[in-house]
Amino acid sequence: MREGRPMEEALRRASENRGKLWERWEDSPSRLVKGTLSLLLGLAERSERATGEAALQLSSHLRKLREVERWGRQELAEISSSMRSMALFFSPLIISLTCQMYSVLWKRGMGFLPSFLPPPLLLFLLGSYQLILTLFLLHLLSEMEGTGRGTLFASGLPLSLSMFTLGTIGGGAFLSFLT
Repeated sequence: MREGRPMEEALRRASENRGKLWERWEDSPSRLVKGTLSLLLGLAERSERATGEAALQLSSHLRKLREVERWGRQELAEISSSMRSMALFFSPLIISLTCQMYSVLWKRGMGFLPSFLPPPLLLFLLGSYQLILTLFLLHLLSEMEGTGRGTLFASGLPLSLSMFTLGTIGGGAFLSFLT
């Protein structure tokens, strides 16, 4: 068709090569590609006009799908950004500061706190929880974004642990005036 030849000739050539084309597209992992091509190839056997109309409708539909996909990616980017900041910054700081506040209350001998859970043990337990939470959120982010886990873990885990350590040391220094 690009060379000014009629559509019938293009469809005839496509039907001659159908077996070769179908073998290539049959291995495609995309269900959308398989479904679209099987519809067009099935219509090409019946009617050239129906094939042309279907191709135009499919083109319009695929264009709309592309817009929906673009919108979905934008929305997903906002969610993944929030998850990343939660895993790497807010969660480690909040957990470490909570441990330091518990330590201050425990040292002051507040009667309502159980004495069987010393602050170092709580720090270890919540630090382990923080590590597991960070691993889970980074894994989820890597699946959502389609990036490699190794790079996200290699950059995210040290940052999260650094924030936890900074919160523990900084929170302890800041709250030391209360004891």
